[in-house]
Amino acid sequence: VGHPDGELKSSEEKLWGAIKGLTDSLDDPYTTFLEPKENENLNIDLAGHFSGVGMEVGIKEGNLTVVAPLKDSPSEKAGVLAGDIILKIDGESAASLSVDQAVDKIRGKEGTKVTITIGRKGLTEAKDIEIVRDVIKIPVIETEYLKKDDVFVIRFFQFGENSNREFEKALVEFKNSGSKDLVIDLRNNPGGYLIPTEKILEHFIPKGKTILYTQNVQKETD
Repeated sequence: VGHPDGELKSSEEKLWGAIKGLTDSLDDPYTTFLEPKENENLNIDLAGHFSGVGMEVGIKEGNLTVVAPLKDSPSEKAGVLAGDIILKIDGESAASLSVDQAVDKIRGKEGTKVTITIGRKGLTEAKDIEIVRDVIKIPVIETEYLKKDDVFVIRFFQFGENSNREFEKALVEFKNSGSKDLVIDLRNNPGGYLIPTEKILEHFIPKGKTILYTQNVQKETD
């Protein structure tokens, strides 16, 4: 088995490809195989800090797209917006890049620069945005008391390794606010670790109750 450039695939690459093919064949959006480098990137994200520009990217309609820049991150300060399509990274086309390949190119040492070329609805031509990399601390939770409506809001940005401890602190804020109404905002939350999430759910679901159970899932066809 060979690459397009003629180089033979290693035994390791063949193994990763076989496992990926197996998981893809399950047709389950929640079952994904991550190669070692992809898994390393995920663990770095969930640890909550790394050196980069601070934006979440994904593939949307076949295009490498900014899901959202993190609040107060270098990317947000440079003018990157959710929905921007990344056309180039440092002058090289991003059209064929996977999310993890793009992340590898965008991340880098604190203080260094990366230029992304974006397409944006409303712009007649591509735009270059230069971003200075910095240490990124991913926010886990944000709280807000809407005094006018007497509603307390807890926003989860991801379920990282410290999410349950941060949630405990947020609950104390909620109790001290005097509000009786709590809203948990999960919009744009990409997910994360299961165990901290289970500990959070223990506050709402009686012990021993099933959180999720799936059986005989069949893909619908038109």
